[in-house]
Amino acid sequence: FLMLLICVLAAFISIWSAALGDEAKHNFEWRGADLRDALRHVGRVYGVNIVLDASIKGEVTMTLNSVTCEMAIQYLARSNGFNYRRIDDSYIVGNEATLKANYDVTTTKVIRIYYADAKSISQSISVVVPSDKVKVDSTTNSLVVNGTPLEHENIQEIIRLLDVKAPQIAIEARLEEMSADAKNEFGIQASVGGQISWDVTGVKLPD
Repeated sequence: FLMLLICVLAAFISIWSAALGDEAKHNFEWRGADLRDALRHVGRVYGVNIVLDASIKGEVTMTLNSVTCEMAIQYLARSNGFNYRRIDDSYIVGNEATLKANYDVTTTKVIRIYYADAKSISQSISVVVPSDKVKVDSTTNSLVVNGTPLEHENIQEIIRLLDVKAPQIAIEARLEEMSADAKNEFGIQASVGGQISWDVTGVKLPD
């Protein structure tokens, strides 16, 4: 469980670290360029993910000097009547109605945790959704989460990794071969059928 949690946290830390690259500034110039190509080019320059809605189309003629990643995406999107949403190091570009429907509308879901502790899981998903949107139902070992469709999708992925049945470890006790004198010294008696008994009267205790 601990290793899985570390892996999940490491993945999100790497996302946040990559997002720091948004502070870098670059220059761009487009002349009659395809809007989709221009947006993808920005993503490659800054090393971020660009998700384009099917409605994205158009041409762009624009010169941008010393702009951050978000500024470039904002100018490109809004100059063509589109908008965007930023989620970690990803930018989703599309029409406002689609963005609102998929990324702004929140729903509340009850998520049953079967193997792990719901309280521990709630701490793990805090990297995806604010803790004030998550409530723990200790009685049913469930989580009550309010979030956007994308947040719910990410939460389900984290729970899939962490809510796993703990492997059962069989511990086998084995009696190593001992000489007859040693067995007598410690009062070990073996009977037919493989049963072992201890004769406390035969154990030599230290003075």
